[in-house]
Parts: sequence; C-alpha cells; structure tokens
Amino acid sequence: MSDFYTAKEVGGKISMKTRTVKKWAREGKIPHSKIGGEWRFNKIQIDKWIKNREGVYVETKDKE
Repeated sequence: MSDFYTAKEVGGKISMKTRTVKKWAREGKIPHSKIGGEWRFNKIQIDKWIKNREGVYVETKDKE
C-alpha cells in the first residue's frame, strides 16, 4: 500500500476535479510532491490538511 494519494484520489476525498487538485498544488494551496513527474500527495499530510479545513468553504465563480 502506498503512502501517497494520486490527484484523482485527493479529488475524490474532497469532491473536487483532478485538474483543480493539480492547480491548487501548483498554486501551493495543497501539500504535494512531484515524484517521477507525477503529482503525489502524502496521505498523512492530506488527511491532516482536510481535517484542518473542515468548515472552511471555498468561493467559486459560476459560469453563466
């Protein structure tokens, strides 16, 4: 079993599209690593990050 989530797995945990998870990683909004050119997210860090963000809502722009 891996110590890392993929961007897709993180997206599934927080109900977010994979490309948004990668965008947040590039912007430094979510803890991450790049291993062999692939985005990887340490499970312990991500689970802690999610717990710390409980009750925090992100404002999104609706497309009209």
